[in-house]
Amino acid sequence: MRTWDRITGKKHEIYHKGGCCHIGFQVYRYFYTDIKTEVAYNYTVSDSMEASGVAVRSETVIEQTYDGVINYNYQDGEKVSKGNQIAEVYSSEQSAAAKYKISLLEQERTALTDAQTQTQANSVHVDGLNNQILNAATELSNLLAENDFSSLQEKESVLISLINKKQLLTDQNTNFTSRIEAINSEISSLQSSLDTNTTLITAPLSGYFVGKVDGYEQILTPKNLGSLSVSQIEEILTAGNSAISQQNYVGKVLNDFEWYFAAVVEKKDLSKFREGASLTVNFPFAGVSDIPFTVFSVKEDGEKGVVILHCDYVTAELTSLRGQTAQLNFSTYTGLLVNSKAVRFEDGVQGVYVKQGSQIKFRKLDIIYEGDGFVISRANEADGELLQSHEEVVVEGRDLYDGKPIGS
Repeated sequence: MRTWDRITGKKHEIYHKGGCCHIGFQVYRYFYTDIKTEVAYNYTVSDSMEASGVAVRSETVIEQTYDGVINYNYQDGEKVSKGNQIAEVYSSEQSAAAKYKISLLEQERTALTDAQTQTQANSVHVDGLNNQILNAATELSNLLAENDFSSLQEKESVLISLINKKQLLTDQNTNFTSRIEAINSEISSLQSSLDTNTTLITAPLSGYFVGKVDGYEQILTPKNLGSLSVSQIEEILTAGNSAISQQNYVGKVLNDFEWYFAAVVEKKDLSKFREGASLTVNFPFAGVSDIPFTVFSVKEDGEKGVVILHCDYVTAELTSLRGQTAQLNFSTYTGLLVNSKAVRFEDGVQGVYVKQGSQIKFRKLDIIYEGDGFVISRANEADGELLQSHEEVVVEGRDLYDGKPIGS
């Protein structure tokens, strides 16, 4: 009997331990899940490619042999009219420096005169001035941060003028009359020291002024677009802007705001371009982006091709472009970023499983873009069946189905 009792006791012990293991396994499965999730969030992606090419424009070179120091009156990209005085040539550095000083003094005199006139007319209010000063200072700071010096002097003059106005408005003892008289005297003195033998250079036609030439002005023209070849463009890109000496040229005038970008593209990528289609282009080395273009023409040339893009948008940075590596953006897609591993089908419907409380739920996808290892699904908060922003998407898990309890 003892033996039997001993055996019976042992049997009960084994059963008890087995029951504990079974219960423990169920608890483990309930509280532990082997699913892995990623949060869905809004994301923007561009269908784009990189290509090198050259800018093609209608340009008129300003030929002028000069001996001395040249002083330009216009910045690159500024619009000029026919006959405008675009530059002056002085026989010495001293005369050029005196002319530059006169220009600065005239700007200061204008700023002081305007400030005094407006405050005397009681047309300025302190609160409005403070806002204008803050905005002007921000614009100036942004230009410096972006290394954009094209309009730095203009923005600086605006800020100084606003500060002068506030000083006049808030300090009754402030008066700029004596400073204006001193400026007039200094200008007169500098003018008397200027070299009378000054050569004036005027614009031969209206357009956009650029102070440098590169030798391709008569080659890269709109009338030659049809004959541009891959080898010709690649040769220009290799040579850079070394085809001409600047000694006999003052600059050039861009005859029109319309221009072209001739890009070299691999043959396999030519199908991406359709004549008349719109796209945007980034020129990262020039610091400009999202420039609107349309596809003008597409031509095969051996194992590559030439794609001509047309643009009617002009900025100061764009007027001096020639050879550039550009990013061509065909389309932009914004939606919810989803790992490709999470995409599944339930009853023939494409979607993903999400973790919702203690359950797994199925959400439909409206895929608008497929990338390398990810998809973009259209976001629509009004459609509760679609994946929503910030939902936890299951990227790894077994035996998933809609309504499955987590841990089962």
